Amino acid sequence: MAAPALRSRPLAVAPPGADRATVLALSPEAGAWERLQAGAVPVPPFDLVGTAEALHRSLTMPATERAERAVALRSIVESRTPADWLADQLAAADLR
Repeated sequence: MAAPALRSRPLAVAPPGADRATVLALSPEAGAWERLQAGAVPVPPFDLVGTAEALHRSLTMPATERAERAVALRSIVESRTPADWLADQLAAADLR
């Protein structure tokens, strides 16, 4: 059974009572995967059991690992500006 909602929608997952260090559960099919995979937990988009396992892994991840992943993601995201993103989009569309 497929989980189509996860093909393109990232999930920020954290157990109840967790601090701000959430886990990004992201499909390798998502466009952001290439850039964010270092800090994300892969979620197979067409595998319901695999999706459940990835979410379980995210929810039971030790706080130290969650924090490390959150720092890695924050660093990746903060290294790019909106102008960088726009330039990438225009280049991909071959409009530059």
